[in-house]
Amino acid sequence: MKSTNGDVRGEFFFVDATYRFDFCLSDKHFHICAMSRLPDIELFGLITALTKNEKRYVKQELRRHRLAEVNQTEVLFDAIAEQDVYDEGKLKDRLAAHGCVKRLPKAKRELLDIVLRAMRQYHAQHGIIRRAVTALQDAEFLRQRGQFRTAEQILTKTIAFVRAAEMDALEAVLLSIYRDTLRVQGKLPVTSSNAADDEQAIVARKLVQSVHMEHLADRMEHLTAQYGRSPTQAAKAVAADIVRAGESVFPIISAAAKNHWLRLLSRKALFVDNQPEVALQHDLTRLEVLDSNDGFKQSNRHLWANLQSSIALRLLLLGRHVDARTYRNNLYNHWNEYRQHLSPQSRQTLGAQVVNVEVLLALQSFDFEALVSELHLTDEILDSITAPKLAETVMVCHFNIALVMFGLGRYRACIDRLHVVAEFPPELRTELHTAGRILAILCHVEQENESVVTSLVRSERRRYKETSVPADVEVMLALALKICQLPPGSRLTNTYKKALSTLESLSATDSEPVTAIFNAKAWITARLNKKSWRDFANIPS
Repeated sequence: MKSTNGDVRGEFFFVDATYRFDFCLSDKHFHICAMSRLPDIELFGLITALTKNEKRYVKQELRRHRLAEVNQTEVLFDAIAEQDVYDEGKLKDRLAAHGCVKRLPKAKRELLDIVLRAMRQYHAQHGIIRRAVTALQDAEFLRQRGQFRTAEQILTKTIAFVRAAEMDALEAVLLSIYRDTLRVQGKLPVTSSNAADDEQAIVARKLVQSVHMEHLADRMEHLTAQYGRSPTQAAKAVAADIVRAGESVFPIISAAAKNHWLRLLSRKALFVDNQPEVALQHDLTRLEVLDSNDGFKQSNRHLWANLQSSIALRLLLLGRHVDARTYRNNLYNHWNEYRQHLSPQSRQTLGAQVVNVEVLLALQSFDFEALVSELHLTDEILDSITAPKLAETVMVCHFNIALVMFGLGRYRACIDRLHVVAEFPPELRTELHTAGRILAILCHVEQENESVVTSLVRSERRRYKETSVPADVEVMLALALKICQLPPGSRLTNTYKKALSTLESLSATDSEPVTAIFNAKAWITARLNKKSWRDFANIPS
């Protein structure tokens, strides 16, 4: 993503991700039915996503069901957990001496059941959803045994903390069971009471509104994902219709609904209306909604962190580096405080947000040295991110670090980082792959590696056998060769000026040239003035 004021310094990436402290809850029999044909890779993914403590607890649960000298379900669990990449053949070889290999599909279903049961027990009091479901189970058992007063006490307490967290759907379920518990005890609404004022009716209205707003916000997200920052008039019309559909249910009475409404407006402002300042204000208001309600904030820590990242990136887009640093610090402190309590997948998502903001802050504020001094920590986080859905984020971060090295004149380090970028799949951000190859050529130009430059330029041109070389790419390839061929003097100076002029003219017709990612015009200007790219990289590209 390019900044709206025309400056281009690196590649922006919004890690629009969600991670939770709670785990998905369902009755174990539902899991057995729904997942009886669970793909092997999914069971492998579940086991590898467990933390060390969770795996330890699963092992304890497995050992409670040991019927023979060798617990074959535990052997199966260990065999799957030891694999880096799921391999059915190797798994069967590992289990060849055990009977479970002959009934592997059933053994996997049994293992899944035990893992889920163990996690229900382990996380029974972790997070609002887990605590509420545990309370529901306890209350239902007490009701079956005629202990209605004790069930009422448990439900009353549970409803209070669920309501404080603005979890309308869960409160609606709890209130239904609670009302039934009261009814059995003869505790009924008075004759003159109004059904519209009943707490069940109130929470139902809040739930309907929040579901409505959430659906509209998701529609807006789908729309902007389709068109990016180049929406058609038809897309703009649809976005306007979505906004009107949201306004039709005003006034907003639910915190969850208000959050989704602001999410909708923020997305529209940034991607449809190209108004980053307006998008920023909507996100700041969302953050205020969270911070004003501690229960809602605690149940939505993932949302709080996402907003810290989003606000920091929007501030960077607007050039407000000092303000962005505040939210960067909030995000980093959150990472330090909560990462040990997250699942591996959620930890990777949060780590990706931290690194993305950290690298972009350094690149946009030109505080390159600060990033380099802590680069070992940044790389440690990047190396820990293996989730496929975060691959693009990691790729962008490595490219932006390469730009930092380029700005510092550390060309060998820049090339090494670009080699990392090149290892990502070619179909993942093809324009970034191209920009990386051109930047590598410029690194060799700076080091006066004439033969390498010639070889790389030829190699790049061969990539376009079936099509023409993009105009801005051709300008840089031709310029790189001329720099190696011409001695310093007027001819070389004129070559620089001609290339710069051509790129200037291209900018008017091509809004997203590949060479704008690393601001090629700034590099040419720097060469003309015998200075560093860093000295001119903040000029409009």
